Amino acid sequence: MPQSYSSIYIHYIFSTQERKTFLKSGKVRSELYSYLKMLFAEFSCKVIEVGGTDDHIHILISASRETSSAYIMREIKSRSSVYLKTRIGLNEFKWQGGYGAFSVSFSEIDNVVRYIQNQEVHHLKYSYREELLLFLEKNMIEYDRGWFQ
Repeated sequence: MPQSYSSIYIHYIFSTQERKTFLKSGKVRSELYSYLKMLFAEFSCKVIEVGGTDDHIHILISASRETSSAYIMREIKSRSSVYLKTRIGLNEFKWQGGYGAFSVSFSEIDNVVRYIQNQEVHHLKYSYREELLLFLEKNMIEYDRGWFQ
């Protein structure tokens, strides 16, 4: 085959350190989401949807076939943290150390987009921890159960 092709969709979930509510402001979220779209584009990824709540975000992307997910997330979180501190004025801002990365089949993209768009409503029923636990169990990912106590 003379060219390389890929269809890789990833749903990322990550939170602020200690789930502090740094992202309460709609203006902060809007600026952050725009900046994240630009950052992902630098890595040849297309953001399909981004959304979240006061303390965490969800991002659905069409992933690059050229750069590893781990490298991209390290750069995205580092650069966006600096951006929020220096450009937005959130001097104490930090992301938590880890993140969730979940594969999404092409046929499920619309469902994931709706899920991300409805985060505010969703989190009237479920906490961030409950949500993450559901994702880990649904995707059969082993995890430290002590973290969820």
